[in-house]
Amino acid sequence: MTAYILTIGDEILIGQITDTNSAWMAQQLNLQGIRIVGKTSVADINEDIIEGIKHALTKADLVLMTGGLGATKDDITKKAIAECLNIPMVWHQPTYDRMESFFKRVNRTVSEMNKNGCFMPENAVILNNDKGLAPGMWFEVNLKYDDSSNTSKNARITEGVSNIENNNILTRKIIVSMPGVPYEMQHIMTARVLPRLRESFPMSPIVHRTILTAGEGETVLAEKLSDFEDNLPSNVKLAYLPSLGTVRLRLTARGDDENALNQQIDGLKATLESHVKSAVAGYDNDTMPVVIGRMLREKGWKIASAESCTGGYLAHLLTSISGSSAYFEGSVIAYSYELKEKLLNVSAATLNSVGAVSEECVREMVKGAVEKLGVDIAVAVSGIAGPGGETAEKPIGTVWLAVGNATDIITLKIGIDRGRLKNIEYASNMGLNLIRKFLLTH
Repeated sequence: MTAYILTIGDEILIGQITDTNSAWMAQQLNLQGIRIVGKTSVADINEDIIEGIKHALTKADLVLMTGGLGATKDDITKKAIAECLNIPMVWHQPTYDRMESFFKRVNRTVSEMNKNGCFMPENAVILNNDKGLAPGMWFEVNLKYDDSSNTSKNARITEGVSNIENNNILTRKIIVSMPGVPYEMQHIMTARVLPRLRESFPMSPIVHRTILTAGEGETVLAEKLSDFEDNLPSNVKLAYLPSLGTVRLRLTARGDDENALNQQIDGLKATLESHVKSAVAGYDNDTMPVVIGRMLREKGWKIASAESCTGGYLAHLLTSISGSSAYFEGSVIAYSYELKEKLLNVSAATLNSVGAVSEECVREMVKGAVEKLGVDIAVAVSGIAGPGGETAEKPIGTVWLAVGNATDIITLKIGIDRGRLKNIEYASNMGLNLIRKFLLTH
């Protein structure tokens, strides 16, 4: 099965928002063994949407559309679909009932503009949206090709059952239209669209195994895995999915026998892991905060953070996991010299001699956090996030990290400038990996 993604909205075209929907949908479709053959963004213009739909239908079996399903005047996707398929717009009472029930809960009434959102193209299968007011829609259509022209330019949308008729080939196509709000789209895809696709269309098995690595860059891992990758079977692919501080290694196998594929890919996963064992942090959907939380739970340890340049971002990552109160006690954000001395017992002598961005300072920050917050271990970070504040000896991006307890501390210095926000994110992610390393050896 092939798929084409069509995103709708002026805000995407002018760069006002980033199109994260396409990437997420592509990942989910790939997991189902559905091949993406293209994606397009079009403006909130009726003719452009119609042309986008027609083009996508000639390229793929499945067209996934996002955006333009609200009740305001620029939300014209439903009308464009209706015109494209030559079907009328009709009132959909269940959508109105859901909308009315929602507004009653917040002590409001359904406005005339909101009522406009209750008109749907006829014959649409409504995909309920439990996260918002605008439902998704599923259409099954047929595309007729004029076989004599041997070109898709003369393709047109028709009604009826997929068949061959008078040398014209009728092909079954699916159009799915969903809201552009990412969490609403993801809910409809997960709960409505993907199950329906699996039920309606036989798909070849595809299996994945993912290894989360930390502390080693993509090129370093690729060098270690060069021979392994060269000798992979033709039905197996290795993908590198890098982010700041981590790289996911994803093995994908395709074939006809799912049991055989699982056995094959599990063996290859074990071999891959043996090549990069020191960098392996987790598996499948694990994130570094999940990994750290699991390790701390197993040890029964409490942790705290002492932060300067990251401004609490490290604590944010540690507490992004539900249940983190079981192991995270708190954080001291000490930006100034005065607070480092007062709250974390960093000595004035250290600050005056080597400064806050130093190995000595983060070591003392760890000891101070362990003592003041009464935890088993602490992580500390101090650096120059930029864009100012650098010196000849300490350029922007210079960050010192430390993790340890009252008697044993490990440290790390990093020095890459990616811009202020990325410097903060990268330092925090490297801090998580330093925590992992300490927990592995203690």
